[in-house]
Parts: sequence; structure tokens; C-alpha cells
Amino acid sequence: MNNHRTKSKLARRSEGSFLAEMPAGLYLLFIGIGLPLIILASMFTRSFFLYQATIDSCMKAARAGSFSKAQTTVNTVFRNDAASWSGISGTPTFSILVKPIGAGATQVKTAPLPAGSVQVSQNVYLARVVVAGQVEPLIHIAGGWQGMSIPGLTQPYPLTVAYVSYFENPSGLTN
Repeated sequence: MNNHRTKSKLARRSEGSFLAEMPAGLYLLFIGIGLPLIILASMFTRSFFLYQATIDSCMKAARAGSFSKAQTTVNTVFRNDAASWSGISGTPTFSILVKPIGAGATQVKTAPLPAGSVQVSQNVYLARVVVAGQVEPLIHIAGGWQGMSIPGLTQPYPLTVAYVSYFENPSGLTN
């Protein structure tokens, strides 16, 4: 009886297990690993686009002739750049950083500077743009990923991006 059991084990072929395990292996490879990696790669790309839109709006605002033109430029340039790429959105906030050349604390100004307060020999004036944005995943999965709700994989990922550039016309910051 023991001898018969050994013979039946030896008579089985070992190649059939590959066919039985292949669907589970392919599911794990493509759905479990491949798809999330593609989604995360698209999130990285879209995050880069959001950062580039922030840089572009800050650089163009730093060249503006006045504070009000700089604010308008930030909003217009960011809106146009965000519309150029799919999956990114955000709200830019423009401010001026007044940094003393010597020692001292940096001041953040969100309105035009008072007349006569611009002193280029004592301060450095910087344009700063902060964007509170969202980056959309490549594929929206309704109900979450295997029952989980994951920002960046199944939901938009909130992202705050900032960029600072030297203001080229500090005397215009009073308008």
C-alpha cells in the first residue's frame, strides 16, 4: 500500500503547476505592481509640471513693473500653464519678501509697499509664489484601490509648492 502511493506521486507531471499559478502571477505583476507604478510615475510627472508652472509664474512676476501687475501676471501665467497640462490645478498666492542685507528678520508683504519705503541699499526684494495645488492620478479608480482610498493613487494628491525670485524692479513695488 505504501509502495502504490509512491508510484502515483512519481507518475504526476510537474509542468501543470505553471498553468495553474500563471493567472495569479500575472494579476500580481500587472495589477498589483505595474499599474500602481505607472500611476505614481504620472503623479511625479504632474507634480513636476505643477512646480514648473509655479516657477514660470514667479519668474514672470519678478519682471513686472509694479506689485499689481505682478499679482495679475502670477494668476494669468499660472492659469495658462496649468491649463496646458492635464491633471494639475491650484491657487497661487503672490507676496513680496523684504530681506535686510545685514542682520534682521525677513518681512512678508502681501500688499503694495508704502510710498518711499523701498530702500535698495538696505534691503533685498524677492517675489514669492506659493501654490496650494492638487495633482490628479492617471487613472481614477472608483471606490478606492482594493477598498482603500489612497491620495495620489486613487484620489487627487494635495501639494504645496513655493518658489522665490529676485524682484527686478523694486521701485515699482509701491503701486
